[in-house]
Amino acid sequence: MPSDPIRLLFFLFSVSFYNLRVLVSIVLGLVLYDRLPEKPLITAKMFGDLLITAYDSGGWL
Repeated sequence: MPSDPIRLLFFLFSVSFYNLRVLVSIVLGLVLYDRLPEKPLITAKMFGDLLITAYDSGGWL
């Protein structure tokens, strides 16, 4: 069973990824449509697949 600091780390890590997904969706909406999107342009599944693909290929470049 993980200790409390590890649980806090996992929680903050997941919250930061959620906030990153929302931020990317907002930026894409502003760049592509010049307005804030009503619904997220990037789903959690799409964002997760992007992260996994980038990790498996050795990075973003």
